[in-house]
Amino acid sequence: MGYMTQKELKNMARDKMLGQYGTAIGAFLFMRFVLMIALGASSSLFANHGIMFMIASFIIVLFEGIFAYGELSIYLKISVGMPTDMTDVVSAFKGSADKAIKSRLILMMILYGCMYSQMGIKYICDRFINETGSIITKISGILLAILCVWLLLTYSQVMYFLHDFSEITVKEACIRSRRLMQGNKLTLLSMYIGFIPIYIVGVLSWMVGLYFLHPYVKMTLTEFYLDRVKKSEKKDGANI
Repeated sequence: MGYMTQKELKNMARDKMLGQYGTAIGAFLFMRFVLMIALGASSSLFANHGIMFMIASFIIVLFEGIFAYGELSIYLKISVGMPTDMTDVVSAFKGSADKAIKSRLILMMILYGCMYSQMGIKYICDRFINETGSIITKISGILLAILCVWLLLTYSQVMYFLHDFSEITVKEACIRSRRLMQGNKLTLLSMYIGFIPIYIVGVLSWMVGLYFLHPYVKMTLTEFYLDRVKKSEKKDGANI
């Protein structure tokens, strides 16, 4: 049996979200509120200290992963028909905060690592290479962007595995994510790209549409994970 198509995943996500938007939107707004308050406070405290503000922002976004981990439990519960409520968004504080932070840290290290590598290359080219510096900078930027996307897709399922299999370590979750995404990276990437038009519509609707779009996208991504895990286990005869 093959994997579900993008259309099938989206249809399933839409059907499962019927009657569930209240909790999902409430969790999303709560997360955004906490994040905005924290970033606003750090901006006020470190208004004249750029480096300190960057460090504080990094830490805040890192810890926001705890809420993202809790939010994920909402969609995993919805997918199997379990009841959910707003308290699920803070469920990671009950013993899974370390895994939530580590899983978020992996993705942030990939993103920041590629970004600062490009900044370093640009600095070296601008300072020591005159004629071909701009070409090298552009080529390295393209290559690093491709590498960054490839790595983010490779480890995109780490948090799902940590939540779904509480007994495994972060290292094991990384290994499972890497295995699961073999042959599935382009499918997931095309799904993300496919969401861009409706995100634009959400922004043009005075941001109101985003409140309904976010749960739909999260549910679709959850169904992607569940479908790939189930089909991979049947195919291999064991846990991936």
